Amino acid sequence: MNAEDLKPNKVLRGPIFSEPVQILVSTPLGDAIKVIGRGLHSGKVVDVILTPAQLALVNSSPDVEPFDGDPHRFPLAVEGMRLGATVLDRIHQSMMLCAAGRDARFWILAQALSALYSSRTEEKRWVDGVLARKKSLGF
Repeated sequence: MNAEDLKPNKVLRGPIFSEPVQILVSTPLGDAIKVIGRGLHSGKVVDVILTPAQLALVNSSPDVEPFDGDPHRFPLAVEGMRLGATVLDRIHQSMMLCAAGRDARFWILAQALSALYSSRTEEKRWVDGVLARKKSLGF
């Protein structure tokens, strides 16, 4: 890694740091470079002088984030962020993820939840409704 690559907002990782560090300021000091940053997990300020040998051990985040994810999973990710208010919402998400493989674990979990829910809850009614449609859904 070069000293010129140490720009504000880049994230540094390596054996020198106990956690990923976001660069706030970097200042050249002869052959070395002074980095002031913030630990991403702890929020603590990191003030370190990196020699060229230490700099060689450090990796940084790319200038531009790659957009190489699976575009077919994007709608599932967005739906997963929207969902999550109830246990059934999470089960519905797992059902969508398992649908391609016709995974039987979802149905075992749904049956167990149906037995656990109180008969007066809406979630029990929803789970029982999905279980009732199991055959028509091709399972």
